[in-house]
Amino acid sequence: MALEDIESSQKADEADKTSLEAAAAWFAYAAPTLWALSEQGKEFQGKIAKQGQAVKGKEWRGFGKERWEFWEEKLEACGDGVELVAKAKEAAKSVRDGGKK
Repeated sequence: MALEDIESSQKADEADKTSLEAAAAWFAYAAPTLWALSEQGKEFQGKIAKQGQAVKGKEWRGFGKERWEFWEEKLEACGDGVELVAKAKEAAKSVRDGGKK
């Protein structure tokens, strides 16, 4: 996911806009499913489970709370210059808070 390819020293809003929009779309439209899979700790094998280049020292093989928190932190660091990012932030926060606004 694009959020995992952003180096910690790189600002998220400097990331490739197309990749950032794709990652934001995942959260904007699939946050409930991503959250449920994260709560379940759903894991995969092979390339589908590969984490981004900027994530070093982690053995993530799918979804989990730690990975969700990482994604959410990266979304929060994104500027509001990408239209879907605000919607993604809202969706991620909403499902994490149990659908409460």
